[in-house]
Amino acid sequence: DLVNFNYFANNPSERLTVITTRSINLNDRRLNPYTSEKFEFGFDVKRNGLFANISIFHEKTSNAIGINREVMPFAYSKLKIESAPSGQPPVLSALPASIDTFFAAYDAPVNSRTVNNKGVEYSIDLPEINAIRTSFNITGAFIQTKSDDNGMYTDADKAYAGTVAPKRVGVYPSSGSVTAKRMNTSLRFVHRIPSHNIVFSALWQAIWITQNRREPLSVYAMAYINRKGEMIEINEQERKSEEFSDLKRPVNQANNTSFPPLHLINIRLTKEWKKGFGFSFYVNNFINLRPLHTNPDSNGFVRRNEPMFFGAEFNVSF
Repeated sequence: DLVNFNYFANNPSERLTVITTRSINLNDRRLNPYTSEKFEFGFDVKRNGLFANISIFHEKTSNAIGINREVMPFAYSKLKIESAPSGQPPVLSALPASIDTFFAAYDAPVNSRTVNNKGVEYSIDLPEINAIRTSFNITGAFIQTKSDDNGMYTDADKAYAGTVAPKRVGVYPSSGSVTAKRMNTSLRFVHRIPSHNIVFSALWQAIWITQNRREPLSVYAMAYINRKGEMIEINEQERKSEEFSDLKRPVNQANNTSFPPLHLINIRLTKEWKKGFGFSFYVNNFINLRPLHTNPDSNGFVRRNEPMFFGAEFNVSF
């Protein structure tokens, strides 16, 4: 909504507002389906009640859909008063006082993302130790995800920074490469007391590695949009020249976020007093471990792990 004229008089009968509404049609934007290719290799081992599984995988997703910020300039006229009769809205001049430009920002879907996932997952089931009637299960994984974006980002904030619309708005690479790494291990044990129909289980989960690395972005514009809506590309040599110094954006340094290991313990006690009827009591985050760490991505803090909570369940099966 572009305001051509706004006159707010003390007398309501003398007030007048003229607004021009423009719409941006995105129906002609073509999106292609994303494609995914996955390679996986694994093997199982079964021996004397022991079961182990290891899987190695690599998955690449191309043309993933993301959202990019774009701008479109709209020219609009600013109107002026021809006369102001008492008790009536003002009469506007047939000729505009001036012609101005407004850069409207909008979000558009684009096929610009590429995601590479690779890693290894494993699972080990140990046979029950009869002396203590306890069985153990160990699972874990190491996964690395790398995301790349070859889209474009338009500096829409610059269009709103001042009272006068800029002559041009810079266009930059949408985002740099982001690499995330995660390694975790989970140990679950189940202890049975058949004489009392009681099963006690516990889960210990440890996240050993949590890392995110953002590659630095270029501070130089790859193109700009003028007031006519034309996108003008800038070659490699011109980007660093004084002519385009107004398009240089703040430096975005590489950002490496890493958190220390995190532990979580859940416990559950189940009592079956009759076949098909049981009662369970559970506590998640049993030791209520909730460390607080600084988060460079948001320049703030992040609280890891959910608060401790507990509850009960009634189980009925027929």
